Amino acid sequence: MKKLSKEQIEQLANLTAEVRLAGIELHNARDEANALILGKLNGKIDAYNEVMTKVNEFVEEITGAMAEYADSKDTSWSESEAGSNYEDWKDEWESIDTDELARVDEVEIESDLADVLEQVASEPAS
Repeated sequence: MKKLSKEQIEQLANLTAEVRLAGIELHNARDEANALILGKLNGKIDAYNEVMTKVNEFVEEITGAMAEYADSKDTSWSESEAGSNYEDWKDEWESIDTDELARVDEVEIESDLADVLEQVASEPAS
């Protein structure tokens, strides 16, 4: 093939137009998603993290009191089934995941395929 046919040039133009339209729709969806991320999601993440701070403080208060109680017991209690069960209960409380969530960055989507298709040559340079 020495160069693109008329039909191929027309098909390339149609595909370029389709890519450009799909890219516009994609960018519009990205902008909508970013508006939701910035306006809603990150606000909800911040609110969730505030609650996680309260939960974390509560868990620390409970496990601190548990540690004090266990420390006040003698060695025989600590080595008993009751002591072991108590330690398991305390471990269960200490394993509660109270990590805060990270805020979400904006979605980044870039596509220049339509520009590339518009600039691609239909035949080799002479």
